[in-house]
Amino acid sequence: MTSWVQYRIRSKWLEGNLLLVALRLLRERSLAEWEILDSLYHSFEFSPDEGKFKELVRSLVSEGYVRLSGDTEMNRLQISGDGLRLLHELEKEYKDFLSNLSTREQKGFKAT
Repeated sequence: MTSWVQYRIRSKWLEGNLLLVALRLLRERSLAEWEILDSLYHSFEFSPDEGKFKELVRSLVSEGYVRLSGDTEMNRLQISGDGLRLLHELEKEYKDFLSNLSTREQKGFKAT
């Protein structure tokens, strides 16, 4: 069972990294919006704000990171080449952040 503290931390992390998580899901296969939301809920017990999620999807499509396919009833989102490059950059940034954090811990850095 997850404590409320763990839930809050995980929810805040997912909220702040929704772009990274959504692109990673789309790297595996094309998905409908509801499938992404379903995956977030079942994997992490996380339900992002619907308005913010729809705005994220609109942004990804308008900036060319994601393409829409399918019919009007069931649009599927598919990551583009630009989206894969963006995902790679985000993953590198995340790994660099964790590496930096680990290095600071090894040097005895203590947060105050």
